[in-house]
Formats: sequence, structure tokens, C-alpha cells
Amino acid sequence: MRNILIAILGVLVLASCGQQQMNDTQTNTGPATMLPSKFLNGERFYIKMKSTAGDTILAFGDSGGGLSFMAPGEIEKLHLQEKQKKGYIKHIMGMQYIEFADLVADKNIPAPQPTTKFSLSRHFQTVTSPYIIVPDNDGEFKELPAMVKLMPFDIFLGQNYFMGKAWTFDYPKQQVWVNTPLTVADATAANVQKIGFKKDDKGHKLFGHASMKVSVEGEELDVLFDTGATIFLTEDGKKSLNTTENSVGGSFIAKSVFDKWRSKHPEWRCYT
Repeated sequence: MRNILIAILGVLVLASCGQQQMNDTQTNTGPATMLPSKFLNGERFYIKMKSTAGDTILAFGDSGGGLSFMAPGEIEKLHLQEKQKKGYIKHIMGMQYIEFADLVADKNIPAPQPTTKFSLSRHFQTVTSPYIIVPDNDGEFKELPAMVKLMPFDIFLGQNYFMGKAWTFDYPKQQVWVNTPLTVADATAANVQKIGFKKDDKGHKLFGHASMKVSVEGEELDVLFDTGATIFLTEDGKKSLNTTENSVGGSFIAKSVFDKWRSKHPEWRCYT
């Protein structure tokens, strides 16, 4: 893999021989720290967290995901129901959550960053402390039990978990680091590619989803930088990919682009 250094708004992403680094130099604080982790087939990763109840939590890292939330039944498993609170989205829609400090004991583990686009309020005030959503398995979370069965996790870490921090995802060594520095020279190197974020009319980032550019046969495409992109496989899919795993790390493309590729290159191998 060729080296790629990506930078925008103080956030840098470096891919070198499978190693990827994200660095927000404006908010990066503390020494570089290697976090306890577990890699899934060398493609995706969990951050291992010590809960305040003394248990080890497997937190799946997905920079392309939405909010950070617990798996169904996890708060009961940890016996932390008394720490659960209720907040409101736009002061109307109720949502259960637990403050990160009440959930995770290790202070070296970074906390998710509350987002302005999806903010919770409690007692008519915005919740500013980091939190993890406790889903009720209805609405947007109704597919969670089936998802967790295919790819087990205790906590899902979405894009808001990775905002405002410096990260290194070292896939060859299977390591996850936070507060990893990059120099000014890195940011101005010849192989720098800028990435983008969706912003409001004042220029503030609404989400932590980073977009980057790739080139396929000379055509430049905007794609999502997604550490947790996952393909769930049927039995036929497992046979096609010669694997026994229920899921594999993957990438996704718009159907219009895929159809164009198929039309232009019928010789490219395709599984349906």
C-alpha cells in the first residue's frame, strides 16, 4: 500500500503499509498511549475497556458509524442500572444514557465527544459530559440484537468517539494508539491528501465522518474513512469468499458507480 497522509481542519490520517493515523493537533493532549485492543481478523478492532463494575468491555471502533451506544442488556450485565439517566433530543424525544465516567474506570481511555448535531438535554440544560447511549431496542435500534449476534460487541464506538483526538490504527502490529503526534513536516509532505467534513453555514463540523478521495482508473471518488465497515455473510457468501466468518471487513460503493464498473469491466470478478 502506498503511503497516504490526509489532512484537514487539524485532522490527519496516515495510511502506511496498513497503518492509519488520525491526528487532531488542535485538541490533542497527553502522552501517546497504546490502548488495550483486540483485532478482528486483522481488519477491524475492539478497544478493551475496564468498566467501573470491574468487567472488561469490548468496544467496537467504527469511525464511520453514528453515535456510541451499548449492546442490548449490557447495562444490566454490568449492574449499572442505577447510573442510567434519561435525556431528551430537542427537549422532546426521550433517550436513555450513561455518563462515560460512570461506565469506564480507566482514565487513560478517551471518552466520546458530545456532538452539536445530536445533543441531549436534561433538566432543560444540554448534557456536556461524555456519554454512551443505552438503547431501548425500538426504532433505530430494533436491529441491534441480530447485529450483535453476528458480530459480538459490548459497546459500539461511533464517529463521535474519535472526534477531537489523535489516533494511530496499526493493522500490521494490531495496535491502537491515542495522542500520537505528527510534525509540521508531515502535514506539508508531498503525499498529503485533504479530507472533508460536513459543516454548517458557520463552518463548524457537524459530524466526525471524514471523507477522502481515491482514484479508480483515473476517476476520482469521494469515499468515507470507515474503520468499522463490515459485510455480513450468508452461507453462500462464506463459500464465495472461502471463509467461515460471519462477517468480514469491507468497502461499499454507490450502485450507480458499481453498475458503471460492471458495464465497463465485465471481466472483473463479481459475487451476487
